[in-house]
Amino acid sequence: MRRLLQLLMVWVLGCACASHPGAGPTARCDARRDSARAEIAEVIDAHLACKQDRDCQSIAFQSNCFDSCTRSVNASGVSAVAAAVAKANAGVCANYQGDGCHVIVPPCVPPTPPQCIAGSCK
Repeated sequence: MRRLLQLLMVWVLGCACASHPGAGPTARCDARRDSARAEIAEVIDAHLACKQDRDCQSIAFQSNCFDSCTRSVNASGVSAVAAAVAKANAGVCANYQGDGCHVIVPPCVPPTPPQCIAGSCK
């Protein structure tokens, strides 16, 4: 009888745990992707100021764990964005696909020439 109660307890706890799983592989991949995207976007957003269209440049908005087509940035910020991408690739995106995560490449329309609109690269 005691053994039966032990087995019943293990079964109940097992069912309870299975119905509330922790962060699975997809959630971990999403968190890594979102972190890299946010880190790189923050650097891009810090380098948007412009005075004229020629101050702006289109750049790829992507890393080893996400692809979001292109964004415009002040040309003086291109190296800072490249450094942010390298940091993400070496950190949160390291071995992303090897860990079973997938990069989803969206259908991107060709970028239009970047413009300086109201003091910000668009």
